[in-house]
Amino acid sequence: MKKDTRVAAGAAALAALVAVGIYFFTREAPEPAQPPLVVTPPDRVAPQPEQQQPPPTTLPKTTPTAATVTIYREDPGDEKTEPRLVEATVPLPPGQEPMAFALNAMAQDKASPLPTATRVNSVKVTKGIARIDFNRAFAGPADGGNFNGGSTGEGLVLDALMKTMAQFPQVKQVQVVVEGKPIESLGGHIDWSGPMPVGEDTAMTAQGEEQ
Repeated sequence: MKKDTRVAAGAAALAALVAVGIYFFTREAPEPAQPPLVVTPPDRVAPQPEQQQPPPTTLPKTTPTAATVTIYREDPGDEKTEPRLVEATVPLPPGQEPMAFALNAMAQDKASPLPTATRVNSVKVTKGIARIDFNRAFAGPADGGNFNGGSTGEGLVLDALMKTMAQFPQVKQVQVVVEGKPIESLGGHIDWSGPMPVGEDTAMTAQGEEQ
């Protein structure tokens, strides 16, 4: 009888241990404690430094300078005044060769001192001598050209050419040819056969205005 009692007591103790083990194994673990939330009052918020904005960049104002060339127009005068040349300034388009453009601009001007329909074929400068090749219209009547003036008209043509070319520092003299060949004269009053100095002052020139 005592043996049965001991067996029953052992079984009860074992069941109790199992029950305790199941309880501790199955119960939920406590959540970890959260750190306290600290709220800083508004009056204690540290002021943030203001970001300095860089001053606006001011670029210097520039005014583009347009390139120009000088040409000469004929003022025919009247009963009391002789024909003369009037200086004028015209804009030089980008990419244009200045010498040929200046001569052609003067030739095409409505008050041009050059013979009608004159055009420049080419301008080449070698050792200070500008060789200007004109079309046939520049020549005198003896060479099949359009010049029909007298000594004054021939002087105006020469003066206009020399002064126009004088604005280019590299040019010291001018040699005029027509369709690649030298000419003796336009109207028989001036020798055009060789190089002639540029920029000589004459009484045929007056200051003018920009076009």
